[in-house]
Amino acid sequence: MAPIDKHLYDDTMEEPRHEGVAAPPRPDPLGNEAAAGTGQLNVARMRQILSEQGRQVADAIDPLQKKLDLKLHELDETLRPKLQQPVKEKPLLSVAISAGVGVLLGSLGALTLLGGTRSRSGD
Repeated sequence: MAPIDKHLYDDTMEEPRHEGVAAPPRPDPLGNEAAAGTGQLNVARMRQILSEQGRQVADAIDPLQKKLDLKLHELDETLRPKLQQPVKEKPLLSVAISAGVGVLLGSLGALTLLGGTRSRSGD
């Protein structure tokens, strides 16, 4: 089976010379997928490389994740009491504010949907 990019390997055409750019590997004339001598990577080697890179990324992200968890814990410890206190003192006011914000956002969403259908029908 011929490769899709056969024109890149056509021997009848003059090969372009590019400084510092590697030429694509030539396919095996027998159609073998073997990587021996052709510079092609086989699937097993690609999987190995991807798993190694995945481990490197995970190792690089791990310290950042630990810092983020610490910051999140600090915020939870400092902000939670400040937010809970007014809700505990005036629960009905908190429920009324939450309901008002919900109604406001819901009506804005409904208006957006209705406005979108009107502009489409007017086209």
